[in-house]
Amino acid sequence: MKRITTAICLLLLTTFALESQGNHVLGGNITYECLGGDNYGVTMTMYKDCFGATVAPPTETFFFLPSNCTGVLPFSVSADLISIVEISDLCPTEFANSSCSGGLLPGAQALEYYVEVNLNPVCDWTVRWSDGDWNYFINMDFSSLPTAYFETSIIPSAGCL
Repeated sequence: MKRITTAICLLLLTTFALESQGNHVLGGNITYECLGGDNYGVTMTMYKDCFGATVAPPTETFFFLPSNCTGVLPFSVSADLISIVEISDLCPTEFANSSCSGGLLPGAQALEYYVEVNLNPVCDWTVRWSDGDWNYFINMDFSSLPTAYFETSIIPSAGCL
């Protein structure tokens, strides 16, 4: 009877198993460069754990939120993946064995996404990105931080810095 119960449980588990996907975000930041006029190049660098992670998406969405102005609406843009660099804390001879290369050693990558935007110079701007997949092996309280979240401010009235 125990074997039948075990077999039924295994059958049910495999029947209703769901695929788990995620980016396993370790951290990151958003930076910008003034390109002249009201144009800005915005770069997000994301650090991700490769173990069990999905392939990096070719684009990520950045949200631009205006403040200290009226009549200007928030907008979003797709930023393109421009660079993937393995940054695993391994000896160079072990990179081939990292989880980024399909191996079992801990692996990490730095992903860079980039987009150029034109911003209304009357407003201050907040640039945001978020995703629901922090790496759960790092030491943080996930009850208060359920999603990966990066933000920066662009203040055109301060001029190009």
